[in-house]
Amino acid sequence: MPVYLPNLASEKSCRLVACGLVHSDKKAVLDWLKERRRFIASYKKEKNRHFVRLMTGGRRDRHFHLEIALASWFPKNQQPKAASKISEIQDAIDRISGEKLDLNLSADFSSSLAQLPESGPIRLLSTKTSMAGTSVQLTAGTLDVSGSRINQIQWCLINEDKVMVTLETQVDSSVTAKYLTEAHEMMEKYYRVLVLGQTEAP
Repeated sequence: MPVYLPNLASEKSCRLVACGLVHSDKKAVLDWLKERRRFIASYKKEKNRHFVRLMTGGRRDRHFHLEIALASWFPKNQQPKAASKISEIQDAIDRISGEKLDLNLSADFSSSLAQLPESGPIRLLSTKTSMAGTSVQLTAGTLDVSGSRINQIQWCLINEDKVMVTLETQVDSSVTAKYLTEAHEMMEKYYRVLVLGQTEAP
């Protein structure tokens, strides 16, 4: 079962992390998940290069980690080496096809500060103030969220105009052909509502 890989550049997102624990009663699946392995591959969507990293094993036997990032998300000259093929990524995902996941989702979004609403918390908190000839500015922070599927919003000023925003949540999911694209679309919708202040309801 091929899994659809998202085009992160379709909005302002630049990184998606889908990391969780697999709930399975199949011995073959559990044994496979215990092994420590890592694949890094790349793919293109509408000429945008993405890197995808998949990991299993480690301290948690049922651990299954998938991370996708645009090439532009990485610092200059620090892009990873894509030593694996995308078919190896697909084959690994197929090993847990149909299984249920306790999924930790996070998504990074890059935006200019001017695009955020003036009355929103990030613009308000990052306003520079001056006292006795000294300038003070909050350049990063964490916002706890209630009443939403999103649990937390983190933000960090990259420069005077650019801000990186990270949304985090936990969801019950299962491995289907669209589980990654649906996770990406959900995070984008919450970004538009909670960060950009748009009225679209997820």
